Amino acid sequence: MKIKGSLILVLIIAIFTVNFAFPYEGMAQEEESFFVLPSQIELLPSSEVRVNMVVLGTPDPAKRVKFSVKQVPANIELSFEPEEVGIPGISQLVLRTDSSYLPANYLLEITADFGDQIKLTVLNLKEKKALEAKLSSSNVYLFSEEQANLGFYIYHTHAESNLTFQLENLPPNMQGSFSPLLKVDSYTSTCTLTLASTGGVKPGAYQISLVVSDGLSRENTPILVTVLFPDIKNHWAKKEIARLVSSGALSGYPDGNFLPDNTITRAELAKILSLSFNIKMVKEGSANFKDLEPNFWATPYIERLYKGGVIEGYPDGTFLPQQPVKRSEVASMIARIIAWPLVPRNFPPTFLDLSPDHWAFQYIETGAWQGAWDGYPDGKFEPDKEATRAEIAALISRLLPEP
Repeated sequence: MKIKGSLILVLIIAIFTVNFAFPYEGMAQEEESFFVLPSQIELLPSSEVRVNMVVLGTPDPAKRVKFSVKQVPANIELSFEPEEVGIPGISQLVLRTDSSYLPANYLLEITADFGDQIKLTVLNLKEKKALEAKLSSSNVYLFSEEQANLGFYIYHTHAESNLTFQLENLPPNMQGSFSPLLKVDSYTSTCTLTLASTGGVKPGAYQISLVVSDGLSRENTPILVTVLFPDIKNHWAKKEIARLVSSGALSGYPDGNFLPDNTITRAELAKILSLSFNIKMVKEGSANFKDLEPNFWATPYIERLYKGGVIEGYPDGTFLPQQPVKRSEVASMIARIIAWPLVPRNFPPTFLDLSPDHWAFQYIETGAWQGAWDGYPDGKFEPDKEATRAEIAALISRLLPEP
């Protein structure tokens, strides 16, 4: 495999020309830096690869930078062209392998000696797979009676390989088909996978596998297929609900619906929060709520929130797991999980119906200041209103990192 570095080299030289050709008086001293382009390559037996090594810093004709590499993998011959450069400057690391080179994942430590300091960077020599499938998406959302098309490329080192495809762990009432294979070049082919839910597939997340074989090697590529509830198809929180269903944090009802505008119980919220956030344990001991049975389905989730300092229960020692959760309770739990610094009690109220003497004032105002929620169009937050399943899904989805 050959790396075409000429264009990169020209671009870098152009950058140097703009940045360093016209220094001006009083220019701040620029700290020297050193990096390689690209930082990751595939190295094959009987091949040569050239990697650009770039040195940046305040121009200094008197200073020369020398390069070295520690622990060179077996059957690799390397050299620097040139062996030393000025500042700024570019050298090339030339890597040559013989037929006995064993492709694998190696880290090549490259140092640049500036005379008064040493700079280190790492070049990742990545093993090239004999067979690899790249999907356009590994996460698919489907409603009943719908289909999704996934394009994928297959890279294979055997030029005349006979590629075959199959799907594993496909749930009942879901079908998969492949379009005719299109050959891009001797080592690359493309195809389209169509997944269709024909009805009768229970809503939820399913992990299936695309298996590609060329007769010699076999590549298994996972695909997460989430079958969505029919009653959220036109709902404003469809996207957020789908994301949490895909993660396993949300589930529906036995009749196959989600009921997005229904209230949610404190026990259900405990499960969703426990599965959505990496809650850190900050205290020991059991919650010991009087109304919480050890074999209750949500007890492990409630215990985790208690040990994470997210919940305390009520003054009478109960948790009331079946009670619908209020918007103020949701705000307080979220604020504790994320550990936002709370605004002071004298913070100017954002919402018309929230006064500083409300027990959740600081949590609600902090979340608003953080941009987590903004209340209703009439300027109210309605802290004592029962939260809906859709509102919970939308709130948590916004706070989680993008997948």
